[in-house]
Amino acid sequence: MDEQAVEAQLDVVVAKAGAVDISFNAVGFQEIQGVPLTDLSVEDFALPIGGWTRTVFLTGRAAARHMARHGSGVILTINAPAGNEALAGGFAAASAAVGALSRTLASEVGHRGVRVLCLQPNAIPESAALRRSASQHAEGRGADLDSFLTSMKRDTLLHRLPTLEEVGRVAAFMASDRAGAMTGTVVKLNCGSLVD
Repeated sequence: MDEQAVEAQLDVVVAKAGAVDISFNAVGFQEIQGVPLTDLSVEDFALPIGGWTRTVFLTGRAAARHMARHGSGVILTINAPAGNEALAGGFAAASAAVGALSRTLASEVGHRGVRVLCLQPNAIPESAALRRSASQHAEGRGADLDSFLTSMKRDTLLHRLPTLEEVGRVAAFMASDRAGAMTGTVVKLNCGSLVD
């Protein structure tokens, strides 16, 4: 969230390593979910939009500046599929904004050799942040966490949720030269909760 701290950290990395090859932006944040927009305060609506998009913007911009000067690099951002869903609260709007930010950044730095990709897993059960968020969401619906996750699994074509290892493998592939023709797109890792 601190613009100067982000810039300073990347300057330190570049001074030590000579360049930034990969930026992996996986941000967790607290948000109000499950409250209808008509009942949500402006502050609670804006919280994920301002917080999440700010972090993605600050880190993406800083990495893109260094990478563009170097002539290569890959910026990966973890995003939720919520931007393609009709969900209560500001979370879906924030998710849509993160996807748009990634596409816009890709269009601006692609000609400088920098690729920008958005990885969109569904809920990752091993994630502590997910467990906290899902637990709060489940409680708001009068359910427990296990029932909530079981319901989420049932809503996917594969009847399961992605693992942290699967997301890591895809991220490594996307950052590699093997995916060198890919930029400005969303890579769906949602086990079929949303299909095109």
